[in-house]
Amino acid sequence: MVLAVILWIRSSPPNSLEAIGDSWYLGTSSTNLIIEAGTRFRSLYRKTGRRYVQVDRMIDEARYYAPDCVVYSAVRDYRGPIFAVCGDRMPVRIMNSGIDWSFEEDGLVLPRGRTLAGSNIRVETTELKPIEAIVALALRQPPYATDWAKSNSRLPHDQVDTVKREP
Repeated sequence: MVLAVILWIRSSPPNSLEAIGDSWYLGTSSTNLIIEAGTRFRSLYRKTGRRYVQVDRMIDEARYYAPDCVVYSAVRDYRGPIFAVCGDRMPVRIMNSGIDWSFEEDGLVLPRGRTLAGSNIRVETTELKPIEAIVALALRQPPYATDWAKSNSRLPHDQVDTVKREP
């Protein structure tokens, strides 16, 4: 009987669970920190069999991408780094700062504008970190381990190259 209760507790879903794709979920836990009034960050979970494994915590934004990946921004440092994770692998930090980047169907997008020198003409460009490159990087990561964050410190540079997005 005690074993059954322990198994039920370990497999029960976290509070306020929201499916975001395949076996990926966002949810709050009773240990989640409240940073300021009205702000509650979520945790990223992966359902494996009957268990929900907390992959990361303090998630600001997340998006599911096929085949079995999630790209998300976490509340770390003051810049909000962006991570990617696929399947039962460890998350990988793909960029140190996700400020102003949006999660689009084709990847991470950053709109940029500039005024041409000597004129009032504004030129809009859009930078893209293609989802194909992000997924390829995430699929090369080792199997998931609970201490994965120790090996994902600040990067000297982004791990996925930025390309110009066609309008």
